[in-house]
Amino acid sequence: MKINVVDIPADRIKSQLLVTIKKDKKSKFDIVKDKFLAARVIEIFTKDFSLENLRKAGAKAVNLARELKVEEIAIALPNLNSYEEGGQATAEGIILASYDFDKFKTKKDETKIKEVIISTTSPLKVK
Repeated sequence: MKINVVDIPADRIKSQLLVTIKKDKKSKFDIVKDKFLAARVIEIFTKDFSLENLRKAGAKAVNLARELKVEEIAIALPNLNSYEEGGQATAEGIILASYDFDKFKTKKDETKIKEVIISTTSPLKVK
């Protein structure tokens, strides 16, 4: 899997799945799907933008991509104080969630995530 951290707005990145991470005090991880855009858009809501919650959001994005059988993901990070730490935490969650020990499995999962792009600019505004 290839992970890139870029300084390009998320709506300009070509991918099969676009994930935005947003803050909401009421809910921990909720998913909103927007079926009107060409790429699938999923919003993940978290209590705050702590590094641990960004790791969990990255892991959730990978699990959703596997469910949807998507090979390319773009993740829009929220406005953070440190994009280096936020990007690293998100990438850690992605890597940990994408690990699959399938040595002894007879039926292996054929859908593998090939590329993840993490955008560090302002997140996409979904209507």
